[in-house]
Amino acid sequence: MRWSFGRNTPPRSLTIAYTEPVSPAANAGLVRGDKRLSINGIDFVNDNTQAGINVLNNALFPSATGQSFNFVFESVSGQRKEVTMASANVASSPVQNVKVLNTEAGKVGYMQFNSHIALAQPQLINAIKQFSDENVNELVIDLRYNGGGLLALAAQLGYMVTGPAIIQNRFFERTIFNDKHPH
Repeated sequence: MRWSFGRNTPPRSLTIAYTEPVSPAANAGLVRGDKRLSINGIDFVNDNTQAGINVLNNALFPSATGQSFNFVFESVSGQRKEVTMASANVASSPVQNVKVLNTEAGKVGYMQFNSHIALAQPQLINAIKQFSDENVNELVIDLRYNGGGLLALAAQLGYMVTGPAIIQNRFFERTIFNDKHPH
């Protein structure tokens, strides 16, 4: 899962930004917006002892797979969720939450795009095909957790969204070096 740190000193605030599909967090029913309350009985929000901080850090950043921790979360609706999860190697899914929303303005496509990595290419193709098949006329690409990556993939996504007519004889990107770059 990816964390959103609101505050990392007491009173701490740590919220789930998103979970990877088929991860221990997703399998436990954790979702975006759930807030961390405790880990192995340690009050995540307020504990400031060295022993407590060590437990919190070990659970948030496990050093090996298979380490098990008990977590208590609070959902957006205020429900408590207690889960035990073990650390694991989880494959990244760079394109998530692909959906079509019916709005007053028409059909709006939405996708969360987390990383411009090669693994994203077939996922992007499938998402854009779904939007095309469902006659989407507006598109929201959520890049808030995207740290960048392959420029060629960004150009390919631009082409998939706009089509060939809009980009003819135009630049998507241009690399220009200053006089300090060795040619």
